[in-house]
Amino acid sequence: PNMFFVTADKKRSTGAVDKLHRGGLLAKLRQTKGLTLIELMIAVSIIGILISVPAVDYFRYRDERGVTKAADEIFSDIEHARTMAIKKEETCTVVFGTPSANDYSITLTNQPGTKVGTTTLYRGGVVLMSTGPDGGSAANTIQFNARGFASSAGSIYLKSKASINIYRIRISLSGLIDLKKWDPNSSKWKD
Repeated sequence: PNMFFVTADKKRSTGAVDKLHRGGLLAKLRQTKGLTLIELMIAVSIIGILISVPAVDYFRYRDERGVTKAADEIFSDIEHARTMAIKKEETCTVVFGTPSANDYSITLTNQPGTKVGTTTLYRGGVVLMSTGPDGGSAANTIQFNARGFASSAGSIYLKSKASINIYRIRISLSGLIDLKKWDPNSSKWKD
């Protein structure tokens, strides 16, 4: 009795395969020489949509990463200027907007040479702002004395040309430096 079912299954499966080969789906696929223009256009459109969605997010992320990296570097350079003033026991000055609008320079009073930094090399076209979103004015010059104190408190604002992300580097009179990001939803600076 088991042999009968096995044989019947074999006949049934063999018949289905024969039907596919003779006039069924496989025969029709063998006759097709290629794709129609409409089929090709639909396939290309679907591929284009699938590629473009993540690409937009990638470029936005890349631009945002540029402004974040610029803010981190300027923060680090200002900290370094304060450390140099203490170590060399002389005034160290950071001037923004020189030699050009989005550059800054760091100099020690009695030392030859100036370090020049720029924000234009970062992705997204990072720019220094004259006014922050909180209404504060940007400092043009920051000076640290030999004890590491700032001659005046001030803030530096920067953003990407293509985004709403804004960073603030604030320097207090005691020489403390902090970096914050503007949150447009709460209209406050966040860590």
